[in-house]
Amino acid sequence: MKKIAALSLVVLSVLSCSKKKIIEPVDAVVENIYATSIKLPASKNGPYQLFDDNSKGFWVTSPGTGPDEGVFVQFEEPIFIKKVEVDAVAESFSSYRLYINGVETKDYESSQKSVDINKQVRTFYLRIIDNSVFEDDQSVSVKNISFYNDQEKKMILALPEIEPGSVKASSSLAPVESYSVDFLFDSRKDFGWADGDSESDGTGEYIVFNFDEEVTIDSLKIWNGYQRSDEHYKANERVEKFSFGITGEDVSSYELHDYDIQKVDLKETLTAKSFTLKIDSVYSGSKYKDLVISELRFLNGGRPFILDSGGLEKLQKKNLETKAGNDLYKKLIDRRFLLTVSEPDNYTYQSLILRSNGSFVLWFVSEDTGVSRSRYADGNWQIESDGRVKIFGRIHNIENYYNTDEEYDPYGGGSEEDVEPVKKDFDSIKIFHDYISLTSDSLKSERRLFKPFKLQ
Repeated sequence: MKKIAALSLVVLSVLSCSKKKIIEPVDAVVENIYATSIKLPASKNGPYQLFDDNSKGFWVTSPGTGPDEGVFVQFEEPIFIKKVEVDAVAESFSSYRLYINGVETKDYESSQKSVDINKQVRTFYLRIIDNSVFEDDQSVSVKNISFYNDQEKKMILALPEIEPGSVKASSSLAPVESYSVDFLFDSRKDFGWADGDSESDGTGEYIVFNFDEEVTIDSLKIWNGYQRSDEHYKANERVEKFSFGITGEDVSSYELHDYDIQKVDLKETLTAKSFTLKIDSVYSGSKYKDLVISELRFLNGGRPFILDSGGLEKLQKKNLETKAGNDLYKKLIDRRFLLTVSEPDNYTYQSLILRSNGSFVLWFVSEDTGVSRSRYADGNWQIESDGRVKIFGRIHNIENYYNTDEEYDPYGGGSEEDVEPVKKDFDSIKIFHDYISLTSDSLKSERRLFKPFKLQ
């Protein structure tokens, strides 16, 4: 099995904008849920629709996308799942692949509804598999995903509740579309808010959360630092001490340890419409003076909820509007570029998607004699003033060697020096950036991250 660390993948995880009512009792609390691509509006076509038992609700990908898109679910605690049922619109795609706790399983025909799991599950990811290139108006549709316990009873899930409101940060790193404070609530730890003052540390930066209605908060859950990779985490600043309270009133101070996810119990339960979080001190980054928080959850009685300002949906709408009037965007955005090569001694598969939500994903698999290479990259994209597209984020490279070198045979003649040393497997996750150039007939990586794609 291949373990792909990027399955938080890549991707806009705009949540459904309709508030989910929690049913009592529940079998599991869902901490994070996102879809990599959503046809707007999210309230109608987002991932929450998969778990609402509404016969009219579907998760639908943005038109032009489908293959290599997916849905991610993370439970608050590992929970035993006997099986999962996927109720898909089978004619909209050929098959799907499941990743359980980050480990790739196998492909299943889209018409296969039930799949046995039989294990403790913390994370679940469903990836759409289809080797066709979608037309501009094509989408993937999935009606429901249902999990069953060891008694084969359908599990009742508590999804994060969504509270409408607005959120404002004292500053955000440019481009704001890649580091907006709205990313605190998108369920993707690979994206986050970064402060915009690169000359000094993040001390003194603040965020104001304004809810449309009063809410009660007794604790916070914070994904501290930039959790796109270990390298991102160490390179950027993290919160050390912060204060939190009702806006305009006395606040309390709190301290975080220098590790990723922490739950902070408030010194007193707070009920209000507006709250302020202020950074009092930071852990220094090894490369950058950018303070990053990847995710934030408010909790009341152990149940998580988030603030939805509609900011991420506005970003996607803006990109779609620009696409409609821009020939470059029409060629690039919400289109899946696909290349497959099948030869006796080589097989290559690669696909690239630049999404209208501002994210991208690259899948690359190569099988040569004696070596298997996998590459997964995801993150953000932006169009530069010279027309090139900059992609930046995380790249995960894996190389597995097998049967490449003969062992030295003392009875076979020759000497031990004649045998090439055995190559070692390789697995790394790094920060990266690249530039994509678009010509009349191809899409190329300036740093040869992938082989050129031919344009249709």
